[in-house]
Amino acid sequence: MLPGFCVDIWFCYGSFSYGFESMIHDYGENELALCLQTNSEEQSDEIESFFEQVVDKPKGLLRVELRIYGPEKLFKRHNINGPVYLFTDMVPKQGPKFGGLPILKFFSIKGISPANSESWFKLVRQIWNQVQQKSH
Repeated sequence: MLPGFCVDIWFCYGSFSYGFESMIHDYGENELALCLQTNSEEQSDEIESFFEQVVDKPKGLLRVELRIYGPEKLFKRHNINGPVYLFTDMVPKQGPKFGGLPILKFFSIKGISPANSESWFKLVRQIWNQVQQKSH
């Protein structure tokens, strides 16, 4: 987990949107594993039920938007205008639960604009690697 960072997830299907709050569980150049934040077992079950319905949708009809929020001082130091807006049209995969919370893995992540793509690469290649090295 990366302390101080959180991600809003938006599933957009036609005119329907459904949002979740999450924490970063793991990351890579073009992928992100997010731990969904739920307040109860019931809410966790609702999310899993919703996700099972989404998986069956034809590829291309579903768009996933991710908004990464982080510490303001850190973003300013690296010239990142937060939040960082990302998207993918790949349906995420469900991973094993972490501490009872659902994990979703997102692939083929891109910035919504060139500036957001640049900010995403700064997060992955510089900032998060430094944060993880300090915590070990």
